[in-house]
Amino acid sequence: MADDSICKRVLAEVEARIARITPENGFATDAGRTIFMGAIPQLGQDDPDAAIAIVPDDQEWETLGEHFRCDWMIAIYAVVNAVTLGGSEGRSRPWMLAEDVLADIKRAMEPATDPRRRMGGLLTGTLRRGPTRHFERQSGSEVIAKGQSYEHPVTEVWGHPEVAR
Repeated sequence: MADDSICKRVLAEVEARIARITPENGFATDAGRTIFMGAIPQLGQDDPDAAIAIVPDDQEWETLGEHFRCDWMIAIYAVVNAVTLGGSEGRSRPWMLAEDVLADIKRAMEPATDPRRRMGGLLTGTLRRGPTRHFERQSGSEVIAKGQSYEHPVTEVWGHPEVAR
């Protein structure tokens, strides 16, 4: 992992934190058991009630001599299966589960064990909470999603994306 880029290591840490979202780890949901990277999935009848999608945003790098800096936004979505949850129990159940998963995402990404909010030294600045987005269920879609964005300040060295400073 030492030769992996800083950005890949940040994504791996985000994924590891999100994968902890299970009742056995003290969370309200088990959405961390099903993680998608890069896109919000469609869920169907045979899929779980809830999943999580990690969707990195574009990176805009600022040049600082031989170093490059960027505040990389990564959105983490609570994706809820409206097919398995909508049924006779009412339309509010998927939204309520999405709120539970969103709260679990915040707990997982903001642990007390990382008081400096630097993801174990991967970040060159403090992890910051960004916008929260709510997506209503579109016609024909089987999912609803609520996402929390986090801003990850990262740096790289020219020609060495594995070096933070």
